[in-house]
Amino acid sequence: MDIEQEQIWNQNLNIMLDRLENEVKNPAGGLALHLGCGPQILPGFLNIDKYFEHSKVINWDMYKLPLEDGTVSTIYSSHSLEHLPFHRAKLALAEWARVLKPGGKLFLAVPDLEVICQKMIDPDIPLATRHSWFIYTLFGYQIDPNKHSQPHTFNLSEVEDLPLDEGQFHRCGFTTETLRMFLSQLNFEITEMFQYNGWDTPSIWCSASKT
Repeated sequence: MDIEQEQIWNQNLNIMLDRLENEVKNPAGGLALHLGCGPQILPGFLNIDKYFEHSKVINWDMYKLPLEDGTVSTIYSSHSLEHLPFHRAKLALAEWARVLKPGGKLFLAVPDLEVICQKMIDPDIPLATRHSWFIYTLFGYQIDPNKHSQPHTFNLSEVEDLPLDEGQFHRCGFTTETLRMFLSQLNFEITEMFQYNGWDTPSIWCSASKT
């Protein structure tokens, strides 16, 4: 990726943060879901995460929501969809389409699989960097990052003693092209999509409306 493209992506991070503050966190009313929330608990939302234990978090599956059709006004999910197996991720998108009202809003952020793969084979990026960061953007931390913030520093003797965290595996991935395809198949109208620098994770932001 050239310097100009990097600058655009860095600028787009600020656009994403603006959307988060002024659109996502200020839903127009009705039921709002924050799916795959982890520790980021948003007021005014049902905060839902299969694996994160907290008194304000509901442990539902993102692809199997016990809600009636057309009862949700807003769905926000950031860097969570990729933690599902691919077929369940597609089921999740269909489930979100089911529970959203006509005109309901979807705000979705995911890692950019295409760019991550490009970085993994880019000879201009040092091998140590590729395997100390981008390998985790591709496959996930696979352990609780709160218990070990730098998994690339493991000694081999430590590995067998580190418990796996099923919520920290990346099991699928998306590109701008595949997101457009899947969302259009589910009768979403994409209102905005752009790539941004998600704090050194190549990422995609998408806003869409249920038609």
